[in-house]
Amino acid sequence: MRRPRIVHPFARIQPRVQRVVVLWLALACLMVGGVLQHWSRQVVGPSTPLGLLSLTLAGDSLAAERILTEWAAVAPSGDLRAKAAFILGLDFLFVALYVALLMLFCAWAARVESNPPLRRLGLALVWGQIVACALDVVENSAVAMLLFEPLPSSWPRVAQWAAVAKFALIGLGAVYCAAIWARKAVMARLEASAMSTEGAS
Repeated sequence: MRRPRIVHPFARIQPRVQRVVVLWLALACLMVGGVLQHWSRQVVGPSTPLGLLSLTLAGDSLAAERILTEWAAVAPSGDLRAKAAFILGLDFLFVALYVALLMLFCAWAARVESNPPLRRLGLALVWGQIVACALDVVENSAVAMLLFEPLPSSWPRVAQWAAVAKFALIGLGAVYCAAIWARKAVMARLEASAMSTEGAS
């Protein structure tokens, strides 16, 4: 039975070229992610154990204002807000990199899967990563508004819900890829074991 064609933004790129793209995307993600991690440590404090992510997940104006007040007390010149703004700007680049990488991983997993429903799920998750990208942009934009607009406002809730939805889609994509590749590895081992048993008999 012929497998249904998997259609996604990278479908026209040859698999060999896709492997090269994945390698460069992975390296770029590691580099940009490392820089983000370095800068994120500089905005860690009692109210922000997760760095800027703590502000993203604050969820309401009171919690966000507590974080911003703490930053203002630590750096009255606004240095921490400036660092947070730099992190946000760099994160927009990171979003494009990790989304493209996850899309390719989901597309690869769907291509090697023989079960049609699972292949369709993989295709849905390829496009789901684009939704995750859009949610990340909404999240970052909402956090930027938190940094530069007066509170109270609805931006803390917008940032929190966009982040939660984004992480859910990313998590689904990652779990799908891991499950498909683990299943393929187990099946390959079982087939190899069965062949060696037949050969021995």
